[in-house]
Amino acid sequence: MYPILMQFGPWRIFNHELGPFALHSYGFMLATAFIVGLFFARREAARLGEDPDRVSDLSFWIILTSVIGSRVWHVVVFWHELSPPRLLSAFKIWEGGLVYYGGFVAAVTASIIYCRLTKFDFWQMADIISPSIALGLMFGRTGCTLVGCCYGKPCPPDFFAAITFPPGTIGVAGTPLYPTQPAEALGCLAIFLFLWLYLRRRRTFRGEVLAAFVILYSALRFVLEFWRDDPRGFAALFTFHATPGLTAKTAGGLFGLLLWANTFKEMAHGVYGVSLSESQMTGVIFSAAAVALWVWKSRRDRLLGVAVAAPAPPAPRAAVVKRKAKRK
Repeated sequence: MYPILMQFGPWRIFNHELGPFALHSYGFMLATAFIVGLFFARREAARLGEDPDRVSDLSFWIILTSVIGSRVWHVVVFWHELSPPRLLSAFKIWEGGLVYYGGFVAAVTASIIYCRLTKFDFWQMADIISPSIALGLMFGRTGCTLVGCCYGKPCPPDFFAAITFPPGTIGVAGTPLYPTQPAEALGCLAIFLFLWLYLRRRRTFRGEVLAAFVILYSALRFVLEFWRDDPRGFAALFTFHATPGLTAKTAGGLFGLLLWANTFKEMAHGVYGVSLSESQMTGVIFSAAAVALWVWKSRRDRLLGVAVAAPAPPAPRAAVVKRKAKRK
């Protein structure tokens, strides 16, 4: 765990002390995600015959709106948990509290507005930047691992991949936890590799890479949410009665498997139930929308004959070529 990567100072200049200044690991990972993601997005834009500078211009608005949107989402969900005065605490982003889906919605909204104003096809832009979003999430969850947020539930001490954070973490210290942050980082890396190495060169309509990313990430997040233990909003789906105190070993069978996977949990003495976090419910909605987009957009592009790449620039006419040759 390295919440601070490097520390500089303090320095004394003109009898005034400056510092110390610290390079925080989470901020460093976010900056790295932005730079690396922009590099890949510009390459993809150039491959498709689009202007890479358009991607750079949009990237500034994406990083700005995504941070604002992710903070607003967190404030709305956890308003009652903010320390008084709550309105002032809402602006204390350095104390933690960013929700990915809020940032995603804000970034998509900013992208739609930008593409409408600049007359750039939104679906083409979405396919260009979607692999970079997956890669950026990988860096972001690595930053979560370094600072201790988004932590998992307590796990058996002999679990081969258990993480135990030292004192000073913003989460739980001194207890073996399921490695939810590195697991999501590896999952996002796998999604990036699939989108970048396979799908982007084989897509059949504009928007396919975006739809695939939303479905894959939502599925990954849905599963990992069962093992996360940081404060989040939940909604109970249903409850039922069973023998009190059942565990995965004593229950056995499918019920034991579901207990082990944290799908079912004991909410009260002998009352078991299943609940979904707000991220899981959002992921289900996003996945359904992505599937609907896949069906609608693929048919629409096929009927209209929309090309996945930008049209090649027209070849120079023979007369123009001859005039240029004579001038030389």
